[in-house]
Amino acid sequence: MNLRPGLLGSLVALVTTSAVTVWGWVRIPPETRFPVHLSGDADRFGAKPEALLTLPLVMLGLCAIFAVMPLLAHHRHQPRLYNGAWIGVLAILTVLHAVNVFNAVTGPAASA
Repeated sequence: MNLRPGLLGSLVALVTTSAVTVWGWVRIPPETRFPVHLSGDADRFGAKPEALLTLPLVMLGLCAIFAVMPLLAHHRHQPRLYNGAWIGVLAILTVLHAVNVFNAVTGPAASA
C-alpha cells in the first residue's frame, strides 16, 4: 500500500498546525483561560499550554497510528479510501485548531 499521500498530508497538517500554534502562542496572554471541553456550553477551562498543545499532540499520535495500521492489517483494500480518510481526519482537526486559536486571538476574551 502506498502511504506517501497520507504521509505528505500528515506533514502538511502538522506544519500548518504548528504554525498556527506558534502564531497563537505569541499573541495570547499567558493568563488566558480556554474552553477545553464542551457539552453544549463550556464546562471546563484550561490554561494556554493545554489548549494550544493538546490537539497538535493528538494529531501527531493519529499520524503515527494511520502510518502503522496498514502494516498490521492483513487486508489492504481501498488504499485511496484509506489515504482519503487519513488526510480528511487531519484536515478537519487542522481547521478546528486554526478556528479555536483564531477565536482566542481575536475574540471578545482577547480584548478583555
